[in-house]
Amino acid sequence: MVGYNFLKILIPILARELQKDLASTNRMLSLYKEVNRKDCKVIFLFLLPGTEKNRLSKEIEGIKCFYLYESSSRPFIKKNLFVYLQAILDFKKFMKKNNLIQTINFISLPFNHSFLFYFLIKFFKKNGIKLFQEQNEYPEISYQINGLRKIYRWFNYKIYIRSILPRLDFMFVITRNLCVYFAKFTKAKIYHIPMTVDLKRFTKLYQNLFDFPYIAYCGTMNKNKDGVDILVKAFKKITNEIPQHKLVLIGPMTPKRDFQDILSFIEERKITERILFTGQVNSDKIPQYLQHADCLCLARPDSKQAHGGFPSKLGEYLATGKPVVVTKVGEIPSYLQNNVNAYLAEPDSVDSFSEKLREVFSNQKKAAMIGSAGRDIALNDFNAHIQAEKMTDFFKEHLNT
Repeated sequence: MVGYNFLKILIPILARELQKDLASTNRMLSLYKEVNRKDCKVIFLFLLPGTEKNRLSKEIEGIKCFYLYESSSRPFIKKNLFVYLQAILDFKKFMKKNNLIQTINFISLPFNHSFLFYFLIKFFKKNGIKLFQEQNEYPEISYQINGLRKIYRWFNYKIYIRSILPRLDFMFVITRNLCVYFAKFTKAKIYHIPMTVDLKRFTKLYQNLFDFPYIAYCGTMNKNKDGVDILVKAFKKITNEIPQHKLVLIGPMTPKRDFQDILSFIEERKITERILFTGQVNSDKIPQYLQHADCLCLARPDSKQAHGGFPSKLGEYLATGKPVVVTKVGEIPSYLQNNVNAYLAEPDSVDSFSEKLREVFSNQKKAAMIGSAGRDIALNDFNAHIQAEKMTDFFKEHLNT
């Protein structure tokens, strides 16, 4: 079934399909499809039955993908610990049966449910396979939720810190802050690979979907992570100054409580006609929505998540060449300069954000120049092609060590 001698890097995915609308998925695809075109070859292995009947393999962005199970053999699958554990055991059998032990050099260990993969680490190491991982935020962020899932994720986190991290050979992390953090728990070599964007998605000229000028935000309606409430309040403060513009909020109307809070504010301030919620949008359509906005916004609050992570949407914003208003959180100021290649607002401040929006529309010629300079940052620092070359070099470095 898997008769390819050139397979080098195996990415096991504990899911039925890729969730294409997730930032983590877009990052993974943007990087690995470029790595796959170089001396390294990549394979995705889905550890749960696929959604298409009788399909055991396919190709995504040039990457060979295989399924551990035929979907028809398990028409319904309820996600639980026993299902995941069985998948891990069958994963080991799959590798033996398809001779992957002799052809794979590197395996990526996922963070979610990573304690399940603990049982395979000795097997991988015994056969000379190097283990690596990519991390985009502080791992403890995962269990900052309510309910029984918090206990499970806390347990997974503890096993991960104590038993998984020390056994990795190397890591890729999205920020320098994460380099410092993970160095406390592992002797693995840690490489900084910044946020990446597939610039080719933003070179095509799309038709404008709207007949009015607009400001845009892309993502969930999350207040704590992306400060959508701050953005809406800042827009309200300048609505009289830009009477033709609307605010277009692109993405799912979740979390539900945050969305309801934002909607209540909009209704109370009587600006319903000035704000448009698109709902969930296919990732392939995102460039079309962003491309025709007069300004792209992200009012991310100051938080631990902002300190360790880096917003993928910011790279997409910059890739459009449109002026970007964003808050000075985490490592964003390491790449962007206020009034040079972006407009940087103070975090958690409606007044500061509204003032930066005002600057954009008070001098649109200057805003266009700043937007163009922002695109240069995307081309040079967040270019998936360039970062994939670095990753390929890192893989080569570990090939015979």
